[in-house]
Amino acid sequence: MASLSIVAVVLRRRVVIIVTPFGNLGNRLFLYANIIAFAIEHRAIVINPAFHPWRAVFAGTRAGGVACYPAPNLPYLPGNWLESTLQHLAWVGLSIASSANSPSQWGAISIDGIERLELDQPNFVEWASKKHVILLSGWLFISSVSMERHADKIRAYFKQILGNTPEALAPVNRLRQTCDLVIGVVIRHGGFDQWMGGKYFFETTKYIEWIKQTARLYPQQRVGFFICSDAELNLESLTDICYEFRGRSDLENRAALSQCDMILSPPSSFAGWAALMGNSPFQLLHSPSQTISRQGFIRIRNHMDMRDASYPPDLDRTDSLIAPRA
Repeated sequence: MASLSIVAVVLRRRVVIIVTPFGNLGNRLFLYANIIAFAIEHRAIVINPAFHPWRAVFAGTRAGGVACYPAPNLPYLPGNWLESTLQHLAWVGLSIASSANSPSQWGAISIDGIERLELDQPNFVEWASKKHVILLSGWLFISSVSMERHADKIRAYFKQILGNTPEALAPVNRLRQTCDLVIGVVIRHGGFDQWMGGKYFFETTKYIEWIKQTARLYPQQRVGFFICSDAELNLESLTDICYEFRGRSDLENRAALSQCDMILSPPSSFAGWAALMGNSPFQLLHSPSQTISRQGFIRIRNHMDMRDASYPPDLDRTDSLIAPRA
C-alpha cells in the first residue's frame, strides 16, 4: 500500500481499489462503472482485482494483468495470479485503513447491501481529495452525475469483445430485416421465485400479455421482439407477433439486448446493463397489474434506476462514513 501512495503522489492521482466482489457480472459492472465515472471526473486510478472472471470479455478490462482504469497500453495477460495477490493485499489494506492507527492518507469504506454512498456528493469529493489510497467494499457506490456526464467513455471502456459475434447478434439482425422497431424482453425465472419473496417472478403468460401490449403502442410500425431468458420457455401462445427467442446464453444475450431499441425487464442488472450500454430506453416490470406505456421507458444511468417505488429503501451513509474519527 505504501507503494500505491507513492504512485498517487507522483502521478497526482489518488488510487481507488475495489476490494470486494459483489454478485454476478451485472452487479459488478454497475459497481465498477460508477467508480470509474467518479475516477474520470476527479482524476483517479481504479484497480479492480475482483473482476478477474470476466476480465477478457471487455475492451478496457482486458489490457494487462488486472482490471484497472485507465486501461494500460499492454497486451492481455491471462491467469489470475496477479489479481489474487492484489486482492489479498487489498483485504490487508482495508483492515489497516479501517483501524484507528491507519495513515491519514489512506481511506477505507465498507457498506452493506442496503447502504448507499454518493461519490459525487461534495463532502465525499473533498474527503477523497485528501487521500492517496481509497479502498471500497460494498455495492451501492453511486455516481449519478458523473455516470451521465461520462457515459460515452464508460461504454467505450466496457465495449464487449467476447460474446458479440455475428452469430450472437443474429436474432436481432434477423428481426431488423423485417421490423421497424426491435424491443428486447428479459424473462427472469431462475431464482426469482425466491428472491424478495417472489415479488418479481411473473408467469410466461404475463410476459406474453406485456409483449402484446407493447406491440399495440406502435400501430404504425412493425414491431419485433428479441426475447431471452435464463430458462427454456413455451411461447406457443405468442401468436401474431414477430419474435426471436434464445435461452441461457449470458454473454450473447447481453450483447444482443444492447442492440435493441428498447428493453422490458423486471429488476435485473443483466438487462439494465444492456440498456446502459445500448443507451436503450428501459421499462421496469414490477407488478402483474402493470400496463406498459410509452411514458414508462426511462434511460438507465446506474443500478438505482432499476428500483420501483415499493423497493426496500436504502440508507444514504455518505456523511457518516467520511466523518472524522473521534
